[in-house]
Order: sequence, then C-alpha cells, then structure tokens
Amino acid sequence: MDILPNLLAVYLSSLLFISCCQTVRANENSLDRLHALAEHALDSGNYALSVEYYDDVLSFDVTSKKAWHNRGFALEMLQLYEDAAESFERALKLGVYSQGLNFRGTNLLKYVSCISIFQHYLAS
Repeated sequence: MDILPNLLAVYLSSLLFISCCQTVRANENSLDRLHALAEHALDSGNYALSVEYYDDVLSFDVTSKKAWHNRGFALEMLQLYEDAAESFERALKLGVYSQGLNFRGTNLLKYVSCISIFQHYLAS
C-alpha cells in the first residue's frame, strides 16, 4: 500500500515532464515559423510587417543575431535610421552575424552619430 503514493507521484511527474517538453517544442516551432514569416515579409519588401515579426522573434530569443540584423535592415529601409542603428548595434554586440553587417552596422552607427552632432551644433 505504501508503494501506491510513490507510483502516483512518479506518474504525475512524468506527465508534467512530457507536457513541458511538448511546450518547449511548440515554442521552438513557433519561433521557426516567426523567423520564416519575418524573412518572407522582408524579402517581399513589407518592411513594417517584418519589423513586427522580428519583434515577436526577439520576444522569444533576444540573442538572435540574425533577427537583430534583419530588423535593422528593415528599419533602415523604412528610413528609421536611429532605430536601425540600435538593432545593428545589438547584433554587433552579440557577435558579427555577417561581414556585411559589420560594414553596414558600423557605418550606420557613424551616420547616426554624425547626425546627432550636427543637430547639437544647429541647436547651439
């Protein structure tokens, strides 16, 4: 009779473990799907939508170099240069995703910095 509560506890623990594993797999599938949707929107020239999808991707995985890079590119295409520079900077801090990112990101950061200095000069 004493073994029954132990067996029940093991059984319930197993069910909980299986449920957690399924949730993790579902989240990974959702993340892959969001990446695919974001890339499709980016490739289609729908930059605003791709930014929304990349924001969703980054809510799951804030360390995705590819998401930060592509988000920066989409924001750059929307002429939101400061936001793009921030995304490129995040990607660069995580490690260079591509050689093109390194070149584009650092040049955009310099551009935003120059604009800021110029605006400060005009305000003086």
